[in-house]
This record gives sequence, structure tokens and C-alpha cells, in this order.
Amino acid sequence: MYNIFLKIFLFEEFLIKKLQDTFGSPEKYRHFIKVCKFFSKSKTQKYLLKALIFLLIFFNYNKMTTYELLNQAFIYILEYIKIIILLSTAKFINQIVKNSFKIKRPYVINNELLNVVITKDKSKSFSFPSNSVQNSFIFYNVLFKTFFYNYEYLRIIIVSIMIIYISFIKMLRALHYPHDILASIILGRIILYYYFITQNFLKI
Repeated sequence: MYNIFLKIFLFEEFLIKKLQDTFGSPEKYRHFIKVCKFFSKSKTQKYLLKALIFLLIFFNYNKMTTYELLNQAFIYILEYIKIIILLSTAKFINQIVKNSFKIKRPYVINNELLNVVITKDKSKSFSFPSNSVQNSFIFYNVLFKTFFYNYEYLRIIIVSIMIIYISFIKMLRALHYPHDILASIILGRIILYYYFITQNFLKI
């Protein structure tokens, strides 16, 4: 079993090395990395959520009575609180998994793989699974399903582009193995599944 896992890790390191050989050093992509960090940070996601709720209330201001507007604002604030709790819970679960497996990052294990430090050194933190991918997957999915539930195809397109972009940058920087990314998406789907089951149960 150990040999199988070792072969998987070596193959994934080979894929990351090929990625870096093809696209060059992550140092060249500082701007793209910063954009990736912006959209995958929990702070940004909270700001986006607040801004969206403000805009939804603002554009409905002249279409509703004062009572209807206050009621709608209360519903939006409630949704905001639920999403923040969801993201905090997801991050907590992610940390439990990380600390259970304690898998080091690819560039720490293999010094042939390149990394670039943007804000802080990640060498002391663990690789499996990716918190950025997991919580971005959860956040952008729940954002659409909560506020834009009629735009299913748009949700699939935007979430797919976002996750592919974040995953690509993470692997280019040798911060994560491909299996970290896959596990993050699976874990994100499981968390979302139980979140919506709980939502439906509470509505009954």
C-alpha cells in the first residue's frame, strides 16, 4: 500500500514539474496569483456577500413597501449569517483533516519544485486538502444557489472557471498536489450537500 501511495505522489510531482516546465516559474505570474488569492480569501468572500446584499436591497428599494423591504433585508441578513457559519464550519473541518494527515506541501517535499512567496511562507502549513479550493467551491456555489437560483447554467460555468483557475495557480506554485484539489472539491460537495439538507429540513 505504501508503494502505491509513493508512486501516486511521485507521479503528481512529475505533473507539477511538467506544469512549471511548460508555463515557467510561478514568479512570472505574481499578478495572476494575487487575483487568485483575492477571490479565494474568506475576507473577500465576506465583502462580496455584503456588497451583493446591499445591491439587492438597493435595487428593490422603490419596488417594495417599507415593511416588505425590511422583511427582505431580514431574510438577506439571515442568509448572510448562515453562509458565514457554513464557511467557518467548512474551514474548521478542513483544518481537522489537514492536521489528521499532516501532508507537507509539494515544494517542501521536492526542492526541485518552485514556489513564490506572496504574503506569507506556506512551508509550515499542510497540503491536504486545499482550504482555498474547498471554501471557494462552497462559497460560489452557495452564493448562486441562494441568490441566483434561476441561473443554474451560469453557476456551473462561473464556479467551474473559478475552481479551475484557483487549482491551476495552486499547482503551479507547488502548494498542492492534484489529489489535494480533488479531495477539496469532494469535501466541499459533501459539506454543501448536508448544508442544503439542513436548509430543507428547517423549512419544513
